Formats: sequence, structure tokens, C-alpha cells
Amino acid sequence: MKNKLLIRSLTGIVFGAIVIASVGYSNITAAILCCIVGALSMLEYNRMLGSRALIVSFLGSGLLWYLTLYNGTDQKVAKLIVPISLVFSSWALAALWKKDLLKFHRKLPAAIGLIYFGFSMTLAIDLLTNYENFSRWNLLGVIFIIWSGDSFAYLVGSWIGKTKLFPSVSPNKTWEGTIGGGVFALITGFLYFYFKEINSASYWMILGVVIYIFGSLGDLVESSIKRFFNVKDSGNILPGHGGFFDRFDSFIFIWPFVYIIHYFLG
Repeated sequence: MKNKLLIRSLTGIVFGAIVIASVGYSNITAAILCCIVGALSMLEYNRMLGSRALIVSFLGSGLLWYLTLYNGTDQKVAKLIVPISLVFSSWALAALWKKDLLKFHRKLPAAIGLIYFGFSMTLAIDLLTNYENFSRWNLLGVIFIIWSGDSFAYLVGSWIGKTKLFPSVSPNKTWEGTIGGGVFALITGFLYFYFKEINSASYWMILGVVIYIFGSLGDLVESSIKRFFNVKDSGNILPGHGGFFDRFDSFIFIWPFVYIIHYFLG
């Protein structure tokens, strides 16, 4: 038990440092990190499904990332992607209650893989490359909010959690932990504005709430997929933590909502 905790802690520290360094170095390295997250998570998704559709979703995603990162899109591609991503998000959330909808992961893996991972990371890259008031520091703030919310949800849930949130999908999550994590996500958003002084306090506090709510739902969506296909972890690339999809499920799911918030409030 102690060895597992040590491995998990060391992996978390090293991996967290790599993520922070990659994001903090430049907007380009931050965008490249998004590409890596999307590609590796997509690969793990296909492995879970036992699908050979990776090449289709990967090529489609790669083309979108290239166009957005190197050629610029004037936000036209992103504005087309947002409504499609919102429809997908609604479907993915409905599947938490209607398990039969999860069968479409097997029937349409290429299309779902492209939308789930390719479209999401395209929106993140578009914000980094096409919006002057969204930089790597905004992306770092998003990551800090996710990490803070997840960490305190676990701590508060372990301490006082009694009421199960969604036992059929994630039996360890509680309402107490979820509320506690949300409060700390809100505080993290405010503190990030206080120290970085970018955008506005209201922007970061609203973003904190939105990121935490939809990040938590994204975690449930990934858990529902794993349960449906009887998979414990999406991969084993991160000792003690599972795969990239396990670690970035919240990060991947939130971008349509982050994009909308930034478009109107940024």
C-alpha cells in the first residue's frame, strides 16, 4: 500500500512538473501539449473499445490541429465545432442515465473519437493561437482549477463524504466531496486572478464554477465508458494513475464550455 502511494505521488509530482513547464514555456508548447493529450487519450479510447478506427479520427484531428496551430482559422473552424461539441456533450451526459446510448461508442468510434478528442483540443488550440487575451497563463489557470477541484473533492469526500453522488458510475464520489471541490475550484479561480491579474475576477470565478461542474461530469462520462466496456484504467502509461484519458478526462470534456465563457466574458 505504501509503495503504491509512493509511486502515485512521485508520478504525480514529475508529471505535474512536466505539464506546468510545457504550458508555461510558450503558447506553442502549450498547444503542442494539448495535441499530445488528445492523441494519446484517443489511442487509449480506441484500445478500450477494441476498435481499428483510430486512423480515421487521428487523421481528422491532426488536420484540424495543423490548420489551427500553423495556418490560423480566424475562429471559423472553432465556431463550427462548438455546436457539434455541445450536441455531443449532451448525448454523452444523457448516456450516464441511458446506458444503451453507450453502444454507439462501438458503432461510431471514428466519429465519436474525432469529436470527443479532436474537436475538444482544437478549441483549446484555437484559444491559444487566435485570441490575444487567452494565453498559456489562461490554460495554466484552467489546469490549476481542475487539479484543485479534484484534489479537494477527494479530501473532503474522504473526510465527511456520506451521500453517494452517482453510485452506478462512480461509487466513491459523494455530494459532500463534490460540493467541497467546487468551493475550492471557485477560490482557486479568484486566487489565480489575484496573483496573475489577467482578465477579471468575475471571469475567473465563473470559469472556476463552469470548469469544475463540467470537468466533474467529464470524469463521470469517462467512468461510464470504462464500466460499460469493463475496463479499469484507460492505460498504464502513468504508474499509479492509469492512462492519459484517466488523467485528462475532465480537461478534455470542458473545452466547448470554456470556449463559450471566454468568447463572451474574456
